[in-house]
Amino acid sequence: MGGCGRASSCLTVIAGLWLSRILWDRGEQLAAVSTTGLISLLCSPVSWSHHWVWVIPLGTSLLTATRLGRRWPWQVAATWAALFMLAPIWWVPRGDNQELHWNSIEILAGNAYLWLCLLAAILLALGARRQTVPIATKIELGAKT
Repeated sequence: MGGCGRASSCLTVIAGLWLSRILWDRGEQLAAVSTTGLISLLCSPVSWSHHWVWVIPLGTSLLTATRLGRRWPWQVAATWAALFMLAPIWWVPRGDNQELHWNSIEILAGNAYLWLCLLAAILLALGARRQTVPIATKIELGAKT
């Protein structure tokens, strides 16, 4: 892995662990653990299709930890499941280094799981930012117990 690959992996780990910590502190443990699993997929040089089992708890997290998921749970669940069951990663030419010659549409489809999980992370981050309890409030609440 070259310098650019290492730098992007380090940035991914830092951002992912930051998001995981915020989600954990907010009481969204499933979302936090799912985000940690997502980090491993994003940093791995090879994430085979069977490694993407993290999309199941990640999809559940979308229902509980995001405003979109709480507002439209059935629609979000059905869309999330359908996009992964359709498996666009298998629609593109593969093997014998054909991946090196993909056009833009094939790149989008061949990396669909990556794009969907990045979208999920953004939705979780937006939800986390809007619902984080200030530290002072946590201390005050802790003192009353």
